[in-house]
Amino acid sequence: GIADVTEWEREPDAFHPNQKTVHALDPLLAAFAPAGGIVLDPFLGSGTTAAACARLGRRCIGIESERSHLETAARRLPAPQLALQDVRRPARIAKRR
Repeated sequence: GIADVTEWEREPDAFHPNQKTVHALDPLLAAFAPAGGIVLDPFLGSGTTAAACARLGRRCIGIESERSHLETAARRLPAPQLALQDVRRPARIAKRR
């Protein structure tokens, strides 16, 4: 089972003001996201959830409104794990004729 409170210490070299350690998320992901499953993180921040998902064999969709945090997440994750799209500038879709 999972404890009601998860103990964790702040990373000394944190990139984000509310950054969790990757290891603090491991038990939650293992309990609530099946291997190969998709996790939605609507507040991606520095990408801790996405990094934990990559470590544990889960996929992650992250949403972040601050470009600086998105760039930090991009630096933390391996390139094959990451595809970025700026939703403020949606991709153009060709019209069918």
